[in-house]
Amino acid sequence: MPRPTKFSPEVGEEFLRLLAGGRSRSEATDALGIGRRTLQDWLRRGREGEPTFAAWAERVDRVAALRRRGRIRASWDRYEAESKERWTRSKRAREEYWKERLGPLEFWSRRLAWLAARGKWEAYRRTIERLKAEGFRTNATL
Repeated sequence: MPRPTKFSPEVGEEFLRLLAGGRSRSEATDALGIGRRTLQDWLRRGREGEPTFAAWAERVDRVAALRRRGRIRASWDRYEAESKERWTRSKRAREEYWKERLGPLEFWSRRLAWLAARGKWEAYRRTIERLKAEGFRTNATL
């Protein structure tokens, strides 16, 4: 006769709570005093449709999917932030290069003319505000 299972609804709920709280499967099994093989057995039995484990195994899979999605979202957010930072540095470097090459007055005059010709009035307004804040004077900033 096989040994009775350690699984109970309380153990299952505690495992889910630990997983949802950010613990890994390994940490959660160690905290509950169950083996990793036991966990795999419970999940296998649930996926095979055994009534005691089926709903619980589905919830474990759902929590795992949510955690994966959270990790992917965090990775994407870091990537976007780094990408925006690199783009900003690149834009500033181009600005500095052309300001040095043309001189500030010619650079900003060309920049404002380029924005106005394309109807980019919001960017035009922000550029004027930036120049005023820096104390730069042109006919456009008076």
